[in-house]
Amino acid sequence: MISQGAWAISMSESLSFLKARKLFKGEGNFFKKNHSTDFIRISKENKHSEIYTAAIQNLDYEILLFDDSIFQFAMGERFLRYCFIQNPYKYVDIHDYLNSIYTPEELIELRQDEIELLISTVSENEYEQFRNEQDLDLQSHIIRYDFSDRGYTPLVHSCSHIHVGLNENLRIPCSRILTPLSFVIFCIKNTYYEDWKKSYDSNQTPSYLKGKKKLCKKLDSGYWQDIEEHELYIT
Repeated sequence: MISQGAWAISMSESLSFLKARKLFKGEGNFFKKNHSTDFIRISKENKHSEIYTAAIQNLDYEILLFDDSIFQFAMGERFLRYCFIQNPYKYVDIHDYLNSIYTPEELIELRQDEIELLISTVSENEYEQFRNEQDLDLQSHIIRYDFSDRGYTPLVHSCSHIHVGLNENLRIPCSRILTPLSFVIFCIKNTYYEDWKKSYDSNQTPSYLKGKKKLCKKLDSGYWQDIEEHELYIT
């Protein structure tokens, strides 16, 4: 398992990583030990939009991103659970809202300070309603990482694995215990391609990755067996 100290350091590094790339928006409830019963109940129904809404309404997340996607992190004595829940609705910012109530001709004539003044007068409730009326983003996804020795069976149910989507039987085996930071980097790379590429082109990301994989402890023989290396897995 990962120690409490290593966990805390990795969480702090995750926040720094997201803030440096201007992806961070806010923190949820870092001291909440368990998810709400409402969230747990709805999670079993496998409906992305309802799972997301329950998490937002019950503050069942630790990190909120710029587009209102969220990260959840849970750690117990013998288990880990990290989850990235992408905002299932098409993301619109305040400028998109202005474009919906003003014509391009009206906006193009305004100076930047005049646009900022318009933004300051926007009703928060009306803007929130506008955002809630957006269509579902069919490309949005959920990524989850689990570590638990419960039900571990080599080649059937890996102790450490990643889920992509809501299919509980889709498990990508891992031969290491992922840190929060390694999971955050994995999700960001595979969700926000343009941001990742921009960071890569500026040489920020490669330097940041150095040494991070070594912090993901390899599973011992009680949690990983040689036979599992005959299938595709994350190492």
